[in-house]
Order: sequence, then C-alpha cells, then structure tokens
Amino acid sequence: MPDLEELWTVYNRRVYAYMWRALHDYDVTQDLVSCTYMRALVATTNGNGATSNAERWLFTIARSVLLDFFRSRRRVTFEDIDEWGDLPDDLPTPHECHERAMTCQQVRLALSKIPEGQAVAIELGLEGYAWDEVGEVLGISHESAKARATRGRVHLRELLQEAA
Repeated sequence: MPDLEELWTVYNRRVYAYMWRALHDYDVTQDLVSCTYMRALVATTNGNGATSNAERWLFTIARSVLLDFFRSRRRVTFEDIDEWGDLPDDLPTPHECHERAMTCQQVRLALSKIPEGQAVAIELGLEGYAWDEVGEVLGISHESAKARATRGRVHLRELLQEAA
C-alpha cells in the first residue's frame, strides 16, 4: 500500500473535486478533504489501511466523511414563527421556485456529463475564483483553466439546448 504522502500527491485533486461537486463551498471542501486524510492516517496507524486498491479505499473514506457532514447538517431546530418577523413581499411564488429548481437540476445534470476538469473550472469560475486560483486547484496554468472553462461552457450550452 502507498504511504499517505503518496496518496495525497496522487489523489488530492480528485478527492477535492469530488468534495467540491457535492458542496460548492471552498472552506467546507478544504475541511472535509483534510478530514478524509486524517481518517486515512488513523486507519493506517491502526492497521486498517488499504489492502488492495488504495484509490477505492481513499474514496470510500471521502464518501463517508461527506455523508457524515450531510447527516450532521440535517438536524432540525424549531423556532417560534413569530420571531421570524414580517416576510418580504417579493418572495418567489411556489411555481417560480419549482422552475428555478428544475433549471438548476438540468444544469447539474448537464455539468455531470461534461469532462470533470471542465465542470470544475466552470463551477470555480462561477464561484468568483480568479483563473490563477482555478488553475492552482486543477494543477494547470491560468490560461489552461480559462480554456477548459470556455470549452466546458460550449459543451454545456450544447447539452442544455439538446435538453430543451
């Protein structure tokens, strides 16, 4: 089995992209990637490291970390509705909410069909990251990051037009 440093070198970008696609939050993604490698360190220290396929083992840990995160956020707290105050008049209607959700679902589906590097470049660009930061996450130059995002948007547009 490869050591933890080698796992980090080989799989860090893929683990990050996996977490990013589920979370779309830079800070939480960084925290959960760190948590994934901490759990891997603890497992290898306890003699429960990967036996045959290190990649599958690491992504099983990443998936577990992600599921634990989502479960922890599902906890519901109840508040007194009177404490909410007046709701704004410009809230979207249920129909508008449904249409927005359907549009988001179509875009997410189309994003899942384009190459991962293009999808991550588009998503990070939409989150407001500079191209040099996008390039750093993907391990490429900022020019290549811009090119991937451009190619991805073209591909995305074609998929969305096909779906319409």
